[in-house]
This record gives sequence, C-alpha cells and structure tokens, in this order.
Amino acid sequence: MLSELLAALMGFDGDVFVFNDRCDLSVRAGLPFVSSLEEAVLNRICRVGGYFKKLENYVLEHRSGQKGAYLAALAIALDRHLDDYRDLVTSLDELVVQGEDITLSRIQHAIGSEEEVFEMLHLQLEEIQADEIQGCAIITRLVQVTANGNPLLADIYQHMLQACELVFLRQLSAWLSQGLLHDLHNEFFIRRGSQVSTQQDDQVDTRKPVWDMYTLDLARLPSLLPVPLATKILNTGRTLLLLRDEVNSLNAGLLQDEQSAEETILDLMKHTPLKTWHIEACIKTISYRVHEQLWQTLAQRDGLLSAMKTVKDFVLLGRGELFNAFLEQSERLLFKPVINTSDFDIKAAFNRALTDVGLQDSLEAQHVQMSVSTPDNDNPQTDVTVLNNLRLNWSSAWPTQLLFTADNLTHYTELFSFLFRLRYVQKGLQRSWSALMNHHQRRTGVHQANSGLWTLRMHMASFVDSLYSFLQADVYEPAYVSVVKDFEQADNFEDILQAHDKFVSTLRQQSFQSMPTILKVLNEVLRCCDRLVELMVQNSDLSLILSTDVTAIDEAFRRQAAFLYRVLNSVSDRKLAQLLLRIDFNQVSLTSSTHLHEYVD
Repeated sequence: MLSELLAALMGFDGDVFVFNDRCDLSVRAGLPFVSSLEEAVLNRICRVGGYFKKLENYVLEHRSGQKGAYLAALAIALDRHLDDYRDLVTSLDELVVQGEDITLSRIQHAIGSEEEVFEMLHLQLEEIQADEIQGCAIITRLVQVTANGNPLLADIYQHMLQACELVFLRQLSAWLSQGLLHDLHNEFFIRRGSQVSTQQDDQVDTRKPVWDMYTLDLARLPSLLPVPLATKILNTGRTLLLLRDEVNSLNAGLLQDEQSAEETILDLMKHTPLKTWHIEACIKTISYRVHEQLWQTLAQRDGLLSAMKTVKDFVLLGRGELFNAFLEQSERLLFKPVINTSDFDIKAAFNRALTDVGLQDSLEAQHVQMSVSTPDNDNPQTDVTVLNNLRLNWSSAWPTQLLFTADNLTHYTELFSFLFRLRYVQKGLQRSWSALMNHHQRRTGVHQANSGLWTLRMHMASFVDSLYSFLQADVYEPAYVSVVKDFEQADNFEDILQAHDKFVSTLRQQSFQSMPTILKVLNEVLRCCDRLVELMVQNSDLSLILSTDVTAIDEAFRRQAAFLYRVLNSVSDRKLAQLLLRIDFNQVSLTSSTHLHEYVD
C-alpha cells in the first residue's frame, strides 16, 4: 500500500486512493484492511497529492504561453517548486524499493508543511483567475502576497515575482530600445489601439496617428510604476517610433543607443524584486537620450517657436488687426443661428480678412482656418448662434504637433472662444459709443435724458477694456515670453513638453477657464453687454429706449460685477491683484453688498 500512497502523493489514483467530485484524493471507502484511524491519517497525507495534481494541471495548462507570457512565467516558477516536491517523493519511493521500513508518520513528517503550502498556492491561483488579473497586474498581486502572505510561501512567491518581472523587463526593453510591443495577449501596461486610417493628402502627416495610437492601460499598470513614470515610459517609446522613421543622421545615433538601452534595462534583473527608484533611475537615463535626439530634430527644423507664434497670433488674438477685419467681415453672421452655409460663410469672411491685412500668402495663414461646429439642437440650453459655435482650426508640421495633444487643443479652443467673444463685446460697445455721439450731435439737450445709458455703457466698456487689457498685457504676453525662454533653455523634448503644459495651465488658470464660478459670472456680464448693444441697435432713435429696460440691464450688470469683485478680492494672487487694480481704478468695482445675495449660483 505504500507504493500506492507514494503514487497518490504524485497525483495518481488507483485501487486504494481515488479522486472525489472536487478532484481531491482520499482513501476508497469500505476497505477492510484499513482501520478508521489509519484512514484518517492516509486521507490527510494524500490530500497533498490532490493539491499537487491541481497545481500540476495548472502548470500544464499555462506554461505553453498560449494564455499569456506572465501566466506562463508564473507556471514555470511554480513547476520548479513542484520539482523539489517530486524529488522528495521519489527519494521516499527509492527507500521503499530498497526495503527500508517506512512508516506513515515518517512520510507525514517528510512532506511536512506541503499540504498548507499547496493549498494556499492553489487558492491564490484561483483568486488570480477569478479576479481576471492578467499581465503586469500579476506583479502587483505577487508583491502584495509576498509582503503580507504566509511566511512559508515567501520564497515561492519571490521566485514567481522574479519570473514575472523578467517578462516585464523584456517587454520594457523592447519598448524603450526599439519602440516595439512584444505583447500578443495585451498584458503590457501600454496598449496599442487600432491603426488610424489616413487619406492620401499631402498635408496629412501619418506620424501623428502613430503617436496617438499608443495609450496607457491603467488596469495593467503594476503598483511599482506611478502614473507619471508610466507616462514617461509611454512617451519615450512613442518618440523612438517617430525618430526611427526619420531618414537622417540621427538614426545612426539611435541604433547605437538601442543596445545600451537594452543592457541598462536588463541590468535591473540584479535588483529583483524591482523597486520604483531602480526603474526611475533607469528610465531617466534612457528618456534623456531619446528626448535629446527629438530636441535636436526640433531645433533643426526650426518649427517650435513658429508654432508657438501661431498660438499667440491666432489663438490668443495677438494679430489684433486681423480679428478686427474679421469682425467687420462677419458682423452680420455671428448672431445668426447656425445653418448649412454658416461654415462656408465664416471661412469666406476669414479669408477676406486675411486679404485685407495682407496675410493671405503668409506661411502661418496657410495652416489656420475658421470653422463653425454643429450645435446640439436636442439640448435646449445649447446656444445655436454662430458666435458661440465658432472654432479656430490650425495644423502644424511634425514634430511640433506632438505638443498639441487632444487635451491641449481643447484648452486652446476654449481660450480662443472666450477671448474672441470678449473682443466681440468690446467692439460692440465701441460702436454703441459712436451711436451715442451721433445721436447727441443730432439732438441737443438729450444728453441728460440719456445719462443712464451713457453711464452704463461707460461702465461696461471700462470693465471689458480692463479685462481684455489684463489678459493681453498681464497674462498672455508674460506667459508667452516665459515659455519661449523655457524652450530656448530646454535640453531635451521632455523639458519642452513640461514647459508647454505649464504654459497652457497658466493661460487657463489666469483666464479663469479653470474657475467655473468666475467664468460663469464673466459670461453673465458679457451677456448684459450684449443686451445693451442689441437694445441700441434695435432703436435707431435712442430717445425711444425705455428707461426701465436700461435699468434692468444696469441692475443685472451691477449685481454680477459686484459679486465678481468680491470673489476676486477674496483670492490671494498677484495677477488677480493687477486685474482688481485696473477695475477699481476705473471705478467699476462696486462696494455695495446689497445685490450680493441676489446672485444665484
């Protein structure tokens, strides 16, 4: 019976030991030569064989790699521990063959704690499968169980962790040395999306879709990689992909760096289990070399500062004469509802404006165009006017377009829309002043009757002029000068990305785009200004304007301006202090708090 017991310990059933419904081994019931005490001992011993069989089946199912490289590494590391167990059972079998007296207590002592070890391993593998943990995320689970698990399993988990980290380092090496993803089963934390199709167009650069095609898969991200570090790894590999497509002298340097990068990453195997600072130091070295190559490409093409000049001149309305001409050309279109021909009409108006200021043949103008987006007519709160659906579109040559991510383009669009609307209101108030002056000259003695209209227009114009001047002189110009200086001092492309992100963040914050409450109040103030201008346009004879209409607009404007002043005054910021100084100097900031409670958020 000892031979059958040892066979059962290797996961084989027979006449004495059989598998039950749960695939556990136990003594066949009803055997006359086995006492109840012996049956209990034998069942305890052969349970180890049942768990061994389950673990062996797991190894056979996963070691081929058809279900993933990480599960295969896990299975192979597990199989090495099972080999030690096989050797132990084989040595016991040899003793039996040699005729040595082997008791059940000796066998039970020999297998020691394997029952607990095998049971815990089996439960952990079942949890990994039940939780659908795959790829790099397995490393996170193994780190957790190694630190907090059973001490008896620490060495086994450590070997499993090392095996999975080796797979991770090989994938990391391929990505950071050649820009390649060796990931047949979508296990790496970098995911490749579907190839973006491009039409046959000379102006379409196929490299931008290649850049956008790779993204982070946070579900696969191991705990030892913070998101900023993972983003740096993603960008480094994507940069390699783009640089390898460049047919120039940089390729020779990249090819020389490939082997060095691979050796640097694989050298991390000496530091297993991996730590965040080990990987961070390695990535910093490789990323610096790669981004330095891209920076050299940017410097050679001299397109970086040109792209930022386009942002300043067009997105931030730095070309004031152009947008003045555009407002003249599109004045009758902007407050009309969007129709099928609106986009064509706006494009034509913008092209005429370019011609008026002599920019029709400039290089910048070839990459910039106005368009009108289609409003959501199903949403009753959507503003369907052309003005509120106006968009500025521009393109830039590779690789400067890598600065303009989808998020940054969205932020630039928001900045342009807000600033252009502000400029539109400013010009409308200037035209209303001309209307008031003409009316005053034609009709003497009516100035006193229209004093409320004069005062309200003056306060609105002062407010809008102060805000527009603040944005252009105190926000946009210093931010632009700062980012150009950062670009000139940058040593690699990563510094360029950080400087540009800082530039966008500064513009958004100091233009109130990241302050919903203030932005809402500013929009309400601009709507009050629109109402006044519209009231004056609709009444060619200003003496016919009802004082109640003017009073209603005046109260709404004062209420919003008073609330805005108090909000800004409560924020400790040097830039906002400059804005408050401009507003207060022009006596638009209202000190009365009687209207504050009327504001509804």
